[in-house]
Amino acid sequence: TGIGASLHEKVRASGKVAALFTRIDMPTNPWKWPVEGADATAYRVAEPTSDTASKVTASTPGTVAPTFDAEIFGARTLWSRSLDADSAIAILPFATRKLVQAFVDAEEMAILDGDTDGTHQDADVQALGATDVRSSWDGLRKRALANASAAVTTTTAANLGSIRALMGKWGVNPADLAFIIGVSAYHDLVLDTNLLTVDKMGPQATILNGMIGSLYGVPVIVSEFVRENLNASGVQDGITTTKSYNLCVNRNEWVMGQRMALDVEVDDSIYRETYQRVVVGFMREDFQNVGEASSNDDTAIGYNLTP
Repeated sequence: TGIGASLHEKVRASGKVAALFTRIDMPTNPWKWPVEGADATAYRVAEPTSDTASKVTASTPGTVAPTFDAEIFGARTLWSRSLDADSAIAILPFATRKLVQAFVDAEEMAILDGDTDGTHQDADVQALGATDVRSSWDGLRKRALANASAAVTTTTAANLGSIRALMGKWGVNPADLAFIIGVSAYHDLVLDTNLLTVDKMGPQATILNGMIGSLYGVPVIVSEFVRENLNASGVQDGITTTKSYNLCVNRNEWVMGQRMALDVEVDDSIYRETYQRVVVGFMREDFQNVGEASSNDDTAIGYNLTP
């Protein structure tokens, strides 16, 4: 039996990080999506004085075609059919909600910490093997550490601004950006004196509402999946496990390609002989950076952060 789409959308709404990015339907798999690349260039032209004057230098606008190759995410849960009659809560909607939430959480972890290298950047994820969702694609932290990174030991409004500054032209328009921070970083930011008091922030002061809606016009997203057990270089090595990170990302430079939306089904027949019910779900999608160059500073990280 299929589960209604309304439940999926309700739970998916809690995936705060995934909601930052455009989601497109993939007509085929794999699929190349043509997008704009480098701009054309105009040149100074000398005044022509003969029939053989030099032509203006040619310039061709660039295009890029990032390739989306959908990964399969799957999950299932079983329970005894006795629970349907004996449990104090309705087991089917409970199990379904939990399963759908598992997909939302998996998607967010993969977006933040994904790495497709043969050896994952995090030792503990590498030890879990290829079935861990964080091996599905290269995520935000992976790209930021390679392109725009700096050691930032504390979370303050000023330090988040310095992370944004690492992005150069990709960090100019606040409407294109988002800060992503962890739980401990959120608690530090709430107490930042630049945000705390009414004389500096007016009715938006954290002492009045306890929330950080935005900094410098950039929304601040808190994710419980921002890791707080990394080393001083921003990766997990199993030795030093006391550090975290903050991100600033240009949301227009990342896209979630969806080949199959989350589909959850209940089946009473497969495990009939063992008196069990099963809920199983699958979805197919890929998360890709769509910038015109792999060196673009469209995602920045402050690492070596002490929670």
